[in-house]
Amino acid sequence: QFLYFIGKVGVRPKKNKTMRSTRMMFCKVVTATECVLSSHPGVKNHMREENFAYRKKDIGPCGDDEVLCETLYLTVDPYMRCMMDPAHPQLGEYLAPYKLNEPLHGGGVGRIIDSKSSAYKEGDIVVAPFLGYQWGTHVIASVNDIQKLPFPEDKATHSLGAWGMPGLTAYFCMLHAGKPNPNETVVISGAAGACGTVAGQLAKMKGCRVVGICGTHEKCTTLTTKLNFDAALCYKDSDFEEQLTSTIGNSGVDIYFDNVGGDLSNKIAMHMNPSGRIPICGQIAVYSEDIPYPPPLPDDVQSHLDSINATRFRFLVLDYQSEWSAATKHLVELTLEGKLIPIETITNGFHPSKAFIDMMAGGNTGKAIVKVTSS
Repeated sequence: QFLYFIGKVGVRPKKNKTMRSTRMMFCKVVTATECVLSSHPGVKNHMREENFAYRKKDIGPCGDDEVLCETLYLTVDPYMRCMMDPAHPQLGEYLAPYKLNEPLHGGGVGRIIDSKSSAYKEGDIVVAPFLGYQWGTHVIASVNDIQKLPFPEDKATHSLGAWGMPGLTAYFCMLHAGKPNPNETVVISGAAGACGTVAGQLAKMKGCRVVGICGTHEKCTTLTTKLNFDAALCYKDSDFEEQLTSTIGNSGVDIYFDNVGGDLSNKIAMHMNPSGRIPICGQIAVYSEDIPYPPPLPDDVQSHLDSINATRFRFLVLDYQSEWSAATKHLVELTLEGKLIPIETITNGFHPSKAFIDMMAGGNTGKAIVKVTSS
């Protein structure tokens, strides 16, 4: 770490004039490690470590209305996969592709070590809850991309998970788009992920019967023993379809909270009740396929939904921006009251590419977060 001295040094006072104090400004320059996108994987391929690269880079000093941060936490999320290829058909209208040989970015939490903004001072903890925080051990951030962490530092990770964008997504997708009613049956795919764990708990609070679908028996146990899900099934079991039919029984499915897409979602859709709702929260199973978003259903599945007047529709959390503040307050209150339990998988060390690849393969339970360590 270096200090650049900016200012006038050794200026003599003019004769018969009062000496004015010299203003000294110290602007920090640090050597950061950055994770950049070194190559596009191709729309139909899974991400690999060779698609990423790590480099050392001196950054700073920060300019006007910028801050220099030491990174505390980074988030990795499924939607980022769509940003890895400029021609990805599921980019949508609100995501721009990552640029080659530049740091990737997403949500992050950092501690300010230098500031050129009157709104922030050294030592402040700041968060970029969605996009804009680069994958680096240190970053320069515009004040337009960050906000002061509104929670105690020991709850900082929740600002990227249950109290952040995933929590808000689950909140609005389940409560506003799904519209759960008491005694309805709710099925959630990707139920052990960042959105699914929150969505299931919210549905239980509404008096619903909640069935979670995930990829390991360990995750199933977490859902039923820690989060109060009524049942949880592992889709990798050879008799999964029989388990699904038996678990749902004659009640059918009123809300299918779809995080996954693909063949699994097609199977669940065939159990929908008349006037059932399928809000599409994500489609992680098909993010490496060259198909539009939302992905079209097979003819037999679409015909079945049409015949029972069940609706399947895209959900976008950005449509609810005017209500984010009130929803965040509600999520915080539910957590502090012990009604909502945030689940997180935190990996230590600056290796966000590995954390991302592991998350896309289902290696996380709850929100996947990188705890960054730096000297």
